[in-house]
Amino acid sequence: MTSTAGTTFYQDCESNGCWMQNHAAPFDLLQHAFGGAIRPTDIDGQVERKGYFLTLEWKEVGTPIPTGQRILFENFTRLLHPDDKVPACRVLVVWHTRGNTAAVREYAAFTEGRMSFGPAAATLTQVWESCFNWYASIEPEIGKERDARRRRFQLQLGRMGG
Repeated sequence: MTSTAGTTFYQDCESNGCWMQNHAAPFDLLQHAFGGAIRPTDIDGQVERKGYFLTLEWKEVGTPIPTGQRILFENFTRLLHPDDKVPACRVLVVWHTRGNTAAVREYAAFTEGRMSFGPAAATLTQVWESCFNWYASIEPEIGKERDARRRRFQLQLGRMGG
């Protein structure tokens, strides 16, 4: 099976079913609604709190950020919060070992229309810290819970074998 971006997805549809065929959005049908080679992008995760957004993108180590996705991240992080007139969006791109999304190796952040740091060596704990810091910047009271929340994260990580 091939996606709109030309990526081949290897599936044994007879024994396991075809997730892409049965559940993925039919973006191929929309290709002529947009000009040029525009295609919808895939975002792995997004959190919203009080009009602020944190976007999370996971990639295998060695996988570059496609040009269109990089442009999206740059433009998205230029958006201002309507009340505070400060940047409302942040993007974290996390690179992991093939086949193990918890085995984080690097990360980068997009803020204010550019990649503000990275890619830099990272661990899943550092990604957790970045997410926590983002949330605590919006909900300062949660900062008081940092140690307890970090311990819960570490317990969960330990149960995963990390």
